[in-house]
Amino acid sequence: MALGTYKQKRRAASKQHPALSSAGAGRRPSTERLNNLQALANASQPVQQLRALQRRETPVAQREVDTSTSAFLPDYAAGEKAGWEKKDRTGVADWAQEDYRSGKGKTGAPDKSSITGNLRPTPRTDRDGKSIDPAEGVKLWAVHEFLMEETTMIASMTGGKIGSIYFPGGRVRTTHARGPTVEEHPHALTLQFNIDPIACWRAFVMANAWVADMDRNNEIHAKAVRRRFKRFKIVKMAGAAPDQLPPWATLIKTPDDALPEGTDPDTSGVKLFEIMLRDSQHVKSTHPSRGAAAQIKITRADLMKLKAVAKSLEGIPDPQAQNGAFYRYVTMKLPHLAPLIRKPGEVDYG
Repeated sequence: MALGTYKQKRRAASKQHPALSSAGAGRRPSTERLNNLQALANASQPVQQLRALQRRETPVAQREVDTSTSAFLPDYAAGEKAGWEKKDRTGVADWAQEDYRSGKGKTGAPDKSSITGNLRPTPRTDRDGKSIDPAEGVKLWAVHEFLMEETTMIASMTGGKIGSIYFPGGRVRTTHARGPTVEEHPHALTLQFNIDPIACWRAFVMANAWVADMDRNNEIHAKAVRRRFKRFKIVKMAGAAPDQLPPWATLIKTPDDALPEGTDPDTSGVKLFEIMLRDSQHVKSTHPSRGAAAQIKITRADLMKLKAVAKSLEGIPDPQAQNGAFYRYVTMKLPHLAPLIRKPGEVDYG
């Protein structure tokens, strides 16, 4: 083929395909054309299918939290955090606190219920809950603490020994010439006083000059004096307001008014005197005690035991037998109280 003929045919081809001619001339296609071509490729069905396959096969490297609107997650306001992100000022997450309070989840108490289907909760002795459970009643630790707690009460004491222990509504009498017993009477109708017997007698004699002329060896006269003296004490104390009591009498409304623990009742110069009222106007009886009203610390459990054993012995007619059984119980079951109880042989049965 002649050279001239070849050149002519090439010129004709160039006129029919100008784009190929430009590329062949060494010039790059424009950026806009490439972008358009890439967009068409990305939108093509084969490319979309390939990318879907790659997403399924590629493992998830990090879990992301979706906070967008969906059927399962709420929308969050500006500045609001998801619940799992919220923390209090101590840095503890809200969800962790709720787990601890409810006893569920990773931070709560472990579930100890039986896998055999027994739904009865495991007994607990810890103190992270209330002392009363509506389902189980009072918790054991609460009962134990109540019974073993020491409480201050009033006791009539002389010679280092307890005569009676007084509780709201009555008293438990220990070893006595008439035997141990439990007496109950309304607390509001019982008046208790620590009185100075010597000062009281002097005040009585000053108010009743005839007493000095009485023949004390005469039994009839002696009974009359005792009766008048008792009446004198009742009148001076039963109807008097606390600030109007004579100087020889101290009203005992609570254990705080009794002689402080550690005080020697025998050197205090006072004796316990009780006035039991039938109502607010009438006196039912009186009880002068051999000892003074002093404070004593005793557990509720010990007091309950003393009351129970004294009550159980009331059917025994012999006071000495009662005292013997009562003292044996104390030495065996309450040995820490034995030094404070008179032995049966120390009681005056005359």
